[in-house]
Amino acid sequence: MLPERVARARDLCAEWVKSGHTPAIVALVARRGVVVLHEAFGALRPGPDASALRRDSLFPMSSITKPMAASVLMTLVEDGLIGLNRPLVDYLPEISGEGTGEILLHHVLTHTAGYDDFAFVNAHADELQEFIERGDVGALRRETLRRLYSTPVQTAPGAVMNYSPLTYMLLGEIAQRVTGRSFPELVQERLFDPLGMGDSVLAVPDALRGRVVKRPAGAPWTWQRAFLTGIDSRMCEDDVNSSGGVFSTARDAAAFGQMFLNGGGYGSARVLSHAGVEAMTRNQTPGVPAHMGETAGKQASYGYGWFIQSHEKWRYWDGSLPSLGSFHHQGAGGVLLWVDPAREIVGVYLSVDLAATPELEPLWNADLFQNVVTAAVAD
Repeated sequence: MLPERVARARDLCAEWVKSGHTPAIVALVARRGVVVLHEAFGALRPGPDASALRRDSLFPMSSITKPMAASVLMTLVEDGLIGLNRPLVDYLPEISGEGTGEILLHHVLTHTAGYDDFAFVNAHADELQEFIERGDVGALRRETLRRLYSTPVQTAPGAVMNYSPLTYMLLGEIAQRVTGRSFPELVQERLFDPLGMGDSVLAVPDALRGRVVKRPAGAPWTWQRAFLTGIDSRMCEDDVNSSGGVFSTARDAAAFGQMFLNGGGYGSARVLSHAGVEAMTRNQTPGVPAHMGETAGKQASYGYGWFIQSHEKWRYWDGSLPSLGSFHHQGAGGVLLWVDPAREIVGVYLSVDLAATPELEPLWNADLFQNVVTAAVAD
């Protein structure tokens, strides 16, 4: 990689923090398994006496949890415990809403089950709010799932990708039922331990709370409503849901991405098979249109837990230079993990968003960082 381009990426991060675009960034870039950039910029939390951000500061991974949850499900596929082309009701018999009998587990993993998160929020927000006010995240999750089980689909399964954090919460429940193990136990045993992700947790223990990055009041995604616990809340730190509950570091996120770049292995550990990695990182939704909140696209291009780089353009979401077939996932609040197999890059950009569009698109600079990093490849 070109040293001056890597230095440019580092200097931009420092500039974005200094200018007030974001109060915190931890950036990590590895190529061919070699870390070429890993630095922290800014402060751990608001206030004049805040300590400096560190490379091992903990960020809410938010939706980067989704490829991790999908990976756990894929290990169960490889163990012969579940099948992705089997009906969802085979694993969750309580599913009874109109049209749900056609949902396959494949549809849940690709956000094409037909549920509409916005419709669910509008229908159930007031009733679920009491659990938010009580601060009881366990009861909130149980009641959310109970209500989802009887919710009808809004579109036919497989017809549209309607990005749904809500339905990804089903994955943890399915994993627990078929194994008899809790979802946090499964993630620890099947991902965190073999990948050496020693700073990654579902539910932040008291000993680690001082390392969690915090954001200014009013920053995007700090609100709490319906099934959303709100980044920075104690409920968020206590949450163990399979849609957005992981807290982690840039180093640990990079190890997870490197495992995919390696074809499922990391060091002496084999987490996924080559076939499992291939299935997760190819477009599983060809010809299917997409809705990302209020934004629509003609081509979803989603694998199992990963967005797949295609010719479709999404405002602000990702860079202009990553290779077709690269895969990535963003997370609410300002975090991004991407893997570019053609250029053998793993990139992590953990930041604190201070603004978003009315359609909830992130007004961040992760896309610009991606471009500079990709342009640093010299061969």
